[in-house]
Amino acid sequence: QADPKSARNFCPYQNELEMFGCTQAEYGAMHLARVEVSRIGEGSQSYKEGSGTVVLHHREDGAVLGRLLDYDSYGEPSMCDFVPAIRVTLRTARGRYEFEVCFACNDIFLKTPEPRKGRARFMVHMSPLLRQDMVRLAQRCFPDDRTLRPVYRRQ
Repeated sequence: QADPKSARNFCPYQNELEMFGCTQAEYGAMHLARVEVSRIGEGSQSYKEGSGTVVLHHREDGAVLGRLLDYDSYGEPSMCDFVPAIRVTLRTARGRYEFEVCFACNDIFLKTPEPRKGRARFMVHMSPLLRQDMVRLAQRCFPDDRTLRPVYRRQ
């Protein structure tokens, strides 16, 4: 039985392909895309230009992409003051997919290349497992970040 707050119960899309506005081939390409993780938002100024982005090696990004691109990892967004801490960017032949992650409200602002139908930008809520993965990703990429350190300890 599905979680009442899962994407299947609130999202106007039926599956990942509609949510990301892509074809099956493009969805497969997203799983193989280069993953860039950037520190954005409050505290990001502590990183010098160019050092605030980490490119993940393909051995590291499989688990991140698996959960990030899973339709069931999302639910109905909350209403909060959205303050993103990290941005995960995937580059495919079709364009850039950006996931801006807020650890305060556990929402993700998702930007896709212009979809054939629907929206190119929308907000979704992270499942607990996706949040855990995103915190681990932030900690691995930005271990000494003073602003994010309390988030790491709570995890």
